[in-house]
Amino acid sequence: MIMMSPSKIITTLLFALHVFVASAQDREPWVAFQNKDSSLIGFKDKAGNIKIAPKFMGYTIAKKFEDIIAVMEHHNNTYKSYYLTKAGEEIGTDSLFIMDYAADCESEGYIRFKDPKTERVGMLDKNGNVAIPAIYNHLSRVNNGLTVALKGAKKKYWDTHNKLGCNHFSWTGGTNYLLNTKNEILVENFDNEGYLDFFSLKISPTLPEDSFSVRVDFKGTNGNHYSFIDHEKVFVKMLNQLMPYDFLKDEFTKICYDIIYYQNSGSEWVSEAKKPFVYRNFELIKSRILHLMDNDSDYQIFVEGLNPYIYQGDEFAKYFNNCGEAEITQYPVMNLVINTKNDAGKPVQDHLGFLKTDQGFKLIGVSIQSEKLKSRNN
Repeated sequence: MIMMSPSKIITTLLFALHVFVASAQDREPWVAFQNKDSSLIGFKDKAGNIKIAPKFMGYTIAKKFEDIIAVMEHHNNTYKSYYLTKAGEEIGTDSLFIMDYAADCESEGYIRFKDPKTERVGMLDKNGNVAIPAIYNHLSRVNNGLTVALKGAKKKYWDTHNKLGCNHFSWTGGTNYLLNTKNEILVENFDNEGYLDFFSLKISPTLPEDSFSVRVDFKGTNGNHYSFIDHEKVFVKMLNQLMPYDFLKDEFTKICYDIIYYQNSGSEWVSEAKKPFVYRNFELIKSRILHLMDNDSDYQIFVEGLNPYIYQGDEFAKYFNNCGEAEITQYPVMNLVINTKNDAGKPVQDHLGFLKTDQGFKLIGVSIQSEKLKSRNN
């Protein structure tokens, strides 16, 4: 038996501890920061140590660097764009996936890329390896290990005569597939008009009993049923349970977020604890909700993301991704828009925004134009 001296044991333990701490620090997201004139972006670790000096610009929108990000920098009198991993690997030069003038953001350790020659879309993993080849017209972000792929579609340009000089288009035709991150097809013809919660996935050999209430069911390629909760169905069910009753203040307060954001008389968004706000404005908000039962009611429900310009701070961090974009798939906002008229007979819209939280939908945003809300200063 080979015996190790105490000094070697201590040295070995210290080295192992150093490796463990360094590994833990690498798993911590790096935070973006700007240079003095705010023209370039770099990244620091949690302790404030500079990991990458400011040199990025343009398509670099990540506020946190977990595993892989899209970056752009000035290089040899031109601009260079690529994907950068935590290990410093540069992958996919000039292959950024751009949508609405913004580069893609990592989701669950995956990020989309586009083949510049074929204009097809694929997926990279956190190490920069191709997880899904670039053979699709479009891919959604990864949610709960799933992505929706479109293949065989054609572009339909909005500005057919190029009068506006824009390049906006939508996809027509093609087939949607539900994939996992191994590029395995789970569901063919994954056509859905709802707003699915991919984190509510149930896989069953038979049709789920609740598939006709708030779930949407798909028959998989392996014969199993893949079902998801439809956010909008859940929200409508909540409204339908609420509307027929003469609900009370305390009861209604339970479906409100702890802080309510509303527009004051100067149309500025302000916030207040839910109880005093609801108690002051309960009758008005209640009348807006019960108005939906009227035969002549005119309203729509829009599925949106939480507004990052209004809802800021650590409290709302979980509702946004590393690029500051709303996590609309997991935490959508149901914007109930009621078309009505004010006292002068002018058409106006009242908005009630309900955020999907881990405790269900909660009223978080109120904008009422038909009547005047009572603010704290009234």
